[in-house]
Order: sequence, then C-alpha cells, then structure tokens
Amino acid sequence: MKENILDNRKDKLILNIDLDELLHAFEYSSVTNHFFIDSVNNKIININEEKGGDYEEKLEEIENEDYIIIPEMSSDDDFLIMELFVYAIADENHNLSDELYNAIEKRKPFRNFKDILEKYPEIKEKWYKHKEECLKNELIDWLYSNNIMLEDKGLIPIFEIKELSKGESNLIPEEWRNFAPFGCMNCNNKEGIEAKIFLVNIEIKNALIDNEIRRIMKDLYNINDYGILSDNNKTFIIASRCLKCGSEEIFWDF
Repeated sequence: MKENILDNRKDKLILNIDLDELLHAFEYSSVTNHFFIDSVNNKIININEEKGGDYEEKLEEIENEDYIIIPEMSSDDDFLIMELFVYAIADENHNLSDELYNAIEKRKPFRNFKDILEKYPEIKEKWYKHKEECLKNELIDWLYSNNIMLEDKGLIPIFEIKELSKGESNLIPEEWRNFAPFGCMNCNNKEGIEAKIFLVNIEIKNALIDNEIRRIMKDLYNINDYGILSDNNKTFIIASRCLKCGSEEIFWDF
C-alpha cells in the first residue's frame, strides 16, 4: 500500500481539489512522473522527468511544506488490485476466474491479464470499475492517514445502520445464524450476554467510512467495540456487553 509520507501532521488540512484530478495523479504517479499537491493554491502540479527540460530545478523549487508529494503505485499494489478482481468474479464466472488466476501466476502477469480481458468486453468494463473503486478507496485511506480532508462531501456515501430485531434474523445469512456471544474475555462470565446485530447498507471499504461508522456506533448506541461480518451482498456489525462487568470484549463462537 502507499506509504504515509507526512510526518505526524497534527493540524487537519482541508483542500478544495477535484477528486478525479487526485485519482489521476494517484494512478499515474511514478519514479519519473511526479505529482504534488500545492496546498496553498489548491492545485496539483506534475513534473515529468521523461519530458526533459529543467525538471531538477522545478523539483528543488517545491521542496517545502506547502507541497505534498503524491506517492507512486507499486507493482505489488497493482497486482493486488488485479488479484482481488479475479476473486471477485469467481461467483459470476468461475471458469474465467480460474483462467485469469492461472494467467497472473505466470510470467508477465499484467500482459496475460489484459490479453484475456480483451476477449470479454463486459468483464473488461467491470475490471475498469473495480480498479477505479480500489484506487479511490486507497486514495481516501492515504488522505485520511495523513490528516488531509477534501471539501467534496461526496467522499462519504449516504448510509444507514439499522439494529435488527429478533424477528429479523432471516436477514442474516444462514451460515452465520448460530454465531453468538459465548463468554466475557474480561471476567469469564457466560451468562446473560445478549447479541446486538446491525445491518449496514454499504460495504466498509475505506478509512473514512470506517471512522464515520465508529462515530455513529458510539454516539447512537454507546458501543465502542464491535465486529464486522460481510458477504457479497450485506454487511453486519455484531456487538455485545457483559452484564456482570460491563465489558464489550466478548468472545463469539458457533
């Protein structure tokens, strides 16, 4: 994943920069194609060594705290995004998933992957959407870890957290219905520990969503410690509290 290149930024930096511009820079930044955030003028600067010119002088000019370098993607990052896609389409097209998996395990995995997708236009389109979503979530995580916020409020989607009643247990996937709190990890109590299960209408894909969910769980439900269960269609939050000692550190088991 991309490194945290800012040294313990304490003050939150709020930028008015277009998300698509940032995504472009995040994707195409490399060891020779440098992208910087000009935090004073709210714009992105590109210095490309391959184009020649006075790039060394330009790099020296922006060596100050007003400019934040956007780190480059590594080949490992690219491979992981590709690998996740192979697993993601397994339910939809198991044979193609196997074909892609075998292809990326050989030499020149990126070329093999691309050549196979050329034969499947619909899957190729899904790949582009998958890659864009992965890059967006990684960018958001990088911004969050460096205490950088964008004025664009669309980064956090509208979502709701609904506590399920006992009569709504049918919403839980069958394989999880016997998963329940077993005992308190603080005092070993095993009596009267009630499960609380919440349905979240989106996947928790990045740090901003995770942070917002933590805030809601604390403010609305007084819950600080919880677990996440997720399948391809639904995301659940599970939580419980020991009635004896009040601890939320509860061991769950089938």
